[in-house]
Amino acid sequence: MSHWASSAESGTEGVRCGLAVESLRSFGHLRLQVTGWSMFPAIRPDDTLSIERVDAYQVSEGDLVLFERERRLFVHRVIRSIPGRDEVLTRGDAMPKADPELRRSHLQGKVIAISRQGRLIQPKRTISLGSRALSLVFRSSRIFARVLMRLDSMRRSNQVLEGRVLPCPD
Repeated sequence: MSHWASSAESGTEGVRCGLAVESLRSFGHLRLQVTGWSMFPAIRPDDTLSIERVDAYQVSEGDLVLFERERRLFVHRVIRSIPGRDEVLTRGDAMPKADPELRRSHLQGKVIAISRQGRLIQPKRTISLGSRALSLVFRSSRIFARVLMRLDSMRRSNQVLEGRVLPCPD
């Protein structure tokens, strides 16, 4: 999943998530670096997301939203939003099934920009046919997913060795 807490939840990660949420509430804007694969190919590990606080009732289908669940932060796509209802349904593009229904009060913000290798990408509310096919293969084939993750990990390691990866500015 696209999240910022490790699978083995630690107190430190819970504190970081809490600080990120509080920062978003206080300042209305937040930048986070992605670690997971659940939104592939729209969002990839090492992408930096610009997130703005949003009124939970202004979120609609196709929006990429930040939410908190079990003291972890996730960014997934809204796949169903019923006007006037308190719940939305989300799913990671590369995930085989939807997340459990989410109360709008758990929505923290909406992704307004994705920074990838020095390029600024505007998030799309619809998934292209090619991206949809790649997501389908990714979520249907564990072997393909592992190979792709391994290749990406090797690519990122080479960039670090060559000095091409710079840390995100504060």
